[in-house]
Amino acid sequence: MVDDVIYNTIAREAMTAHGVAINDLHALTTTFDEDQVQGTGRYIFYAEGECPPGRDGRGGGRSKALIPKWRSTVDKSRASGGEGSGKKLLSGSRVLQLCGRFRRETCIGGGMKFLAVGLALIGVHLTVLSATTLYEGTINGAPYAVAVPTDWTAGKVFFHVHGWRPATSPHEANLDLEDPLYQKLLAAGWVIGRTAFWENGVDHDAHTLALRDLKAWIEIEIGPIEMLILEGESTAGTLVLRIAEQDPDLADGVIALGPFIDLNDTELDTFVTAKPRLPAVLLTNISEILDDLEYVTTGAAMDTPLALRPVLRPGHMNMNWLERWKSFLALEASLTGGEPLSFANGTYDVPARETGTETLDDGLVNAVTAVNVYYGNAILGFHPAELTAAGISQGDYIDIEAGGKTWSVLYGVTYGDVDQGEWVAFPTADDIVLLVRYHESAIETADLSVGDRVKIMLP
Repeated sequence: MVDDVIYNTIAREAMTAHGVAINDLHALTTTFDEDQVQGTGRYIFYAEGECPPGRDGRGGGRSKALIPKWRSTVDKSRASGGEGSGKKLLSGSRVLQLCGRFRRETCIGGGMKFLAVGLALIGVHLTVLSATTLYEGTINGAPYAVAVPTDWTAGKVFFHVHGWRPATSPHEANLDLEDPLYQKLLAAGWVIGRTAFWENGVDHDAHTLALRDLKAWIEIEIGPIEMLILEGESTAGTLVLRIAEQDPDLADGVIALGPFIDLNDTELDTFVTAKPRLPAVLLTNISEILDDLEYVTTGAAMDTPLALRPVLRPGHMNMNWLERWKSFLALEASLTGGEPLSFANGTYDVPARETGTETLDDGLVNAVTAVNVYYGNAILGFHPAELTAAGISQGDYIDIEAGGKTWSVLYGVTYGDVDQGEWVAFPTADDIVLLVRYHESAIETADLSVGDRVKIMLP
């Protein structure tokens, strides 16, 4: 007991010195009856930000959530924030086990927020970024991230659902608050949620349960949900269509981005019935439009708003944030104002940008502007028009100097233009150039990181 008081005294001094808001849980829990307290040391926050054994959100837990006392460990390296972990239980039909991280990076209040729900006292780990609060953690082993705008329009929630990821990819719920689509949504007062599911891969039933868990978490910790829109990409496009057909209570509408669709083989992960019971928008590239067109045509027999928005460029998931935003607005208008969903051209150009490309006598020089750690692709800062102006056409093989070596790369249209292990680069809907080693990792093979110099040799 004495060490708890010492720890809390140190924590209070450190957090006060750095402007971190405090809720003194120890003082609060001293007022509770003994049968409501599990004992000291149940909430421990470690410097490395990792859950201790048995607290990783995967093991079993008590179905009755009691109120624990709280202990924190603070050292100089963590006095201004740092990372931590803990495990919380919510009572209910499904016990939600949470383990999260606490990071404080900005100065509009912030700190660690604790909410009382029935007899459960839940530690919510969060990052405060400008006018947005980012919550991160795990629920039943599924990493989650939830961004809440300060001026949240009560009840409006948007989930982006990622598609298949290799088993060896990082198991995390990445939520990039710099994404222009997310910035638009947050500015419009929408909460944004993401889950990485229980594991990587494709498992529609398990993924649906993970989405239910995240929805329940938001309703308990953030507030009631009045409208939930699901946006799923690739295999998750199929998932959200299945949810529209089989689990309409989970959401109010869905957006399927480049879904895989099969209306015949019930054994396939891509099987759907084209009988949605939720309003649905299908946004897909022109080269993959036939299956989506069949879905919408067949689904027209249902008394449910349903629309296809083709993107008039080839590829898979080759669509930009503006095209996704316009699809979202169309669905929102249907849900809130009864506007009809109808077939529409889903193609939009992103605003022009400065590329910083340097033109030399023998080539074009730019840099790696981002990397996709899940699929191993590198995003290069070139604008496709710069390659065209330099005499490079799609279908040409080009030499790219990157990572200290020169790679022979097909400048093509999409991933499947080459065989596994071969290199392909192609322009994307965001007017950048994507460098891919098909079904392998380009960034690992060429040892590429953000900021690395890349040179495309002139033909």
